[in-house]
Amino acid sequence: MPSVVGILLDLSESMKYTVFGRLDKKDQKRSRSIFTVLDEFIIKEDILPDNKIFAIGFGLRYGAQTVDLIGTIKHFREKYAKSDEKPEYSELLKKVLEKLEKDSNVSLIRFVSEDKIKKKIPYHLLSLIHDAICSSDSFLANVKSLLPRFCQPDSYMSTAKELAYSLIWKKDVDIALIFEKIKDLFLQDTNLIKLLVKEEASVYKFKTAAGSIRYWFEGKKIGDEKILNVMQAIEPFIYGEKNLLMALTNSLHIFEKSEYLKFKKYLFVLSDGQPDNSNSFDAIARKLKEEKVKVASCYVSNPLITSIQTKRLYTEEGDHWLEGAKLMFRLSSTIKTHVLPHVIFEKAGWSIDTNKNETKLFLQVNHPDHIYEACTTAKKIMSSKGALLDVLGSISLSRYIKSANKLANVTNQFRESICYAHAVATVFHLALKRVLNRAKGYPPFEDIKDALVTAFGRNGANVPSVLEHFAKEYDLHYNEVDSEMAIKAIAWNRPVITIFALTDQEWKAFSDFFSSTPHGILTKNEIDITKRDTTDSYIDGGHAVVLTSVNSECFLFMNSWGEMFGDKGFFRIQNQNVFEFKFYDVYWTDNDLQQQERQAYEQHGIRTAQKLVKELRGLNSASFTCPKCKGQSPVSSFTGNFENAICPKCTNSFDCSGEGHALAMNLYLATLLD
Repeated sequence: MPSVVGILLDLSESMKYTVFGRLDKKDQKRSRSIFTVLDEFIIKEDILPDNKIFAIGFGLRYGAQTVDLIGTIKHFREKYAKSDEKPEYSELLKKVLEKLEKDSNVSLIRFVSEDKIKKKIPYHLLSLIHDAICSSDSFLANVKSLLPRFCQPDSYMSTAKELAYSLIWKKDVDIALIFEKIKDLFLQDTNLIKLLVKEEASVYKFKTAAGSIRYWFEGKKIGDEKILNVMQAIEPFIYGEKNLLMALTNSLHIFEKSEYLKFKKYLFVLSDGQPDNSNSFDAIARKLKEEKVKVASCYVSNPLITSIQTKRLYTEEGDHWLEGAKLMFRLSSTIKTHVLPHVIFEKAGWSIDTNKNETKLFLQVNHPDHIYEACTTAKKIMSSKGALLDVLGSISLSRYIKSANKLANVTNQFRESICYAHAVATVFHLALKRVLNRAKGYPPFEDIKDALVTAFGRNGANVPSVLEHFAKEYDLHYNEVDSEMAIKAIAWNRPVITIFALTDQEWKAFSDFFSSTPHGILTKNEIDITKRDTTDSYIDGGHAVVLTSVNSECFLFMNSWGEMFGDKGFFRIQNQNVFEFKFYDVYWTDNDLQQQERQAYEQHGIRTAQKLVKELRGLNSASFTCPKCKGQSPVSSFTGNFENAICPKCTNSFDCSGEGHALAMNLYLATLLD
């Protein structure tokens, strides 16, 4: 399914003192912020040719409340930028002077130093002034009023007097200053500003937008020096009053158009917040949500505030946040912390709040480098081919590992106190299966379990002691981790050993719940360990299980009581706060791999990813035959997730996790932020 992506960039005065800062060579990084966003979202190659984009700037100094950034740049390129087809600077300057000399007895050209004027008036501005004096009689009259008295149309001066006056007049300096006053006069005329800007936002194909933006940078990678030149060119037009509400309203009108009914909709907002009316702001945020627009907000904080955490996704707003941050937080979309999106963020080094199994697409930055980081990560997920190859390679490996995890059988300890051996052996076995072409082979689960029982017996054992004794024997490592790190381990396809303890009464409630509702999710409503009877202080035995997955609703555990228990041997707990869990992450590192294992790991991902990229190219027009009803439908019409798809015709679900399955990849990429 194609996407329409909107970008809102705050160009108001408050941004000058946060991220943009001084536009000089000592502070070039601050001037790169606006173009970082355009670079990452537009210039970098897009995956799907049908994707569309619009970019709205708000907070201009004069005239328009909002401006179509792509359209304005495109118009500027075609109309006012220097090119081989346009007159040279000297020729253009001559045309301006000739217009000013009309009805005057004085030739202004003799007083002009082109070099000094060029330093103050760049080509594009001179071209704008030329169009302004040709299109507006009132502006022309105002410009002529800036000229010296002897240059006025009604002034009569003999040639001798003119020559004498020119000898005592500081011609080079004065004429340059006059042109600077003409520039200021132009910038104050809101009607003339419309010669430059395109106010109403249009939607463009990525290729068209990229062509316009690339012009500024001559088709090259954005560099600080080039950005500095561009920012200095546009600075006279920006740093005005903020109008975020207007920009959001314009974006909403675009998303509401019927032509984008079947598009996925995304909006990226870069601002320091602070709209005029918070009630109206919240109303627009609700309407964007109704239109199913995924909104990612990047709140720009004052550089002096060093307490903010970048590269973090939040679940709740902070008590001490400024009002602008709170408003931007409310604007941002909520996403569930499903495993696959979690993997991508984790691999990019992000910290994600998980206490509510959901998080906000809200970032805080106080430096342009942070904006670059945020945009780069978003673009890696959405469009960059090189990064896509890396992501798909990781996914292909994940699929291989998940298939091994799926084949792990639920075991049965037959009432023996050896749950520790079942849990540790299961996680050890799966950890070794993650090593492709393991030189020492893959010892069966039973062999590992028997070795543990032989060493520690059949009357229970301390899990950390078992791990300490056996991890090195299998070239593995372990750490006791908190719930957040356990979720991260799951995101990296590492099942986690988990232990917890209950009283006799709680164990009975536990067994009764999963006997009556095997697919249910146990919560504190069923067992609240904070309300234990103080007289029943003896906790009758700890239990070791395996945490296999986490989603927005619950933690899924593999038990060792056979397939007759719970959901074919598995059970679900609402979250980490229901019981007092202890988690143990078991893993290996690159240093533990032999050369052949390392090469196999790298090549497997690369080969599979390249194959998937080829398959993805035709997804927009490709169709797929449902294995249930045998009906054909466009690939983009299937819904579901990475492993199970739902047919749009018969609504039945089916497994789509087979190696190299393009349908699975399309579903994955389409639902990364759902």
